[in-house]
Amino acid sequence: MLDKAETTHSLFKLIDACTQCRQIFHAWAGSLTNPTHRNASDRISQKLEQFGIELRNETRRLGQHEDFVIFRFESIQGYSGTLALDHMLDCYQAAFNSRLTSHTRAMLNRQFSDLQRACQELDSVSKAA
Repeated sequence: MLDKAETTHSLFKLIDACTQCRQIFHAWAGSLTNPTHRNASDRISQKLEQFGIELRNETRRLGQHEDFVIFRFESIQGYSGTLALDHMLDCYQAAFNSRLTSHTRAMLNRQFSDLQRACQELDSVSKAA
């Protein structure tokens, strides 16, 4: 049987990580001088914003949005963009270990794959710079 509280907790952690990681990339993009690098960072920031919205909508779909205000968010301040993305991928792995609806799992799989591609793109742009 699906434990909505466990699923919701995993989604809240992802929402938090998306929000903080997006903020890191947004701030980081402003300091980049290489336009290709800045564009890659901006795309990641936009993707993370989209994922945050999707995760919030999924939480509401599961009927657990009332618990959002009591969730204790973790700080990832001081992370570089790469470390923040690694943290995001770790949060997705933790979410995959919880019981998820097929709809939620499909959404997380898509987001996880997109983030992996974003990490590879950022890595290749960084090496080329």
